[in-house]
Amino acid sequence: MRRPPRGALAARRSRIACGALAMLAFASTGALGCARASAQSAVATSKPAAEKECPIKTNTATPGEKLTTPIELSPTQQSAQRLVNLGTSRAFRVIKHLTVTTSKPLPASVESDQIGFEATLSRTGNTLETDEFPDPTFSPAYISDDRRSISFAMCLNPAGVSAGQYVGSITVSGPEGMGSASIGLTVNAKDGGLFWVSGFVALAATLALLVLKDMAAAKTNSNKWGDTLNAAFGNPLWYGATAITLVAAFGTLYNVYANDPSWGASGFSGLESLVGTATAAVGGHTILTALGSRKS
Repeated sequence: MRRPPRGALAARRSRIACGALAMLAFASTGALGCARASAQSAVATSKPAAEKECPIKTNTATPGEKLTTPIELSPTQQSAQRLVNLGTSRAFRVIKHLTVTTSKPLPASVESDQIGFEATLSRTGNTLETDEFPDPTFSPAYISDDRRSISFAMCLNPAGVSAGQYVGSITVSGPEGMGSASIGLTVNAKDGGLFWVSGFVALAATLALLVLKDMAAAKTNSNKWGDTLNAAFGNPLWYGATAITLVAAFGTLYNVYANDPSWGASGFSGLESLVGTATAAVGGHTILTALGSRKS
């Protein structure tokens, strides 16, 4: 049977490669859509959970009698600074075991509903648009039997918040004469949908550069650009070297993403950084192909 000319084979391979890239783009877009749908679902389901676990809103304490003896509040060492990494999840989150101690036992007149909470959380970053985290809610305060400590839980409803690092504090207070205590709070949220889209674009750009590099190396004055595709696709070593390079490039990208708890805060600037990181892998591909082409 007569084999098709090399130009036809190259054109066919080019169409197959373009089709594969189109399928990857469609799948990546679909994954981003699913992530957005999940976030919308979290908005609908988190409100009942918040009302059950943490019915107390900020600045809603019941007024109490003025204390005859001043009492100071201070957070325990474990509660003084809390860090919450949400990752890509925007699901309802309960932060338990927050405790403040008192300088003296609380008098019997101080009741749980007289303990009030305030909270502020804002996104940090000199180049980022200011964004506020939704106000946390709280569980009823629990006063210990010896009346020397106050414990409570805080509930976060991060559905719909933008990626970034949110820094603020929780203030615990009571009736007049009771000093307030402050608990530092940092909440990190990252954008997983943007990462997968950016990762796809970065790897696609890397693959395109690998193909163009080998096409340019095979181009001469006597052949056309379409014919130079055989220089890469006709060499089995090219496929192995390219696969190893793309896997290594993705590992580098994922490490950048995994080690940044607030990745995606800068929006599509993150895409640019991933493309730059991934295309640096072209140097590794050159080494692999050069080793395979050495003559003994």
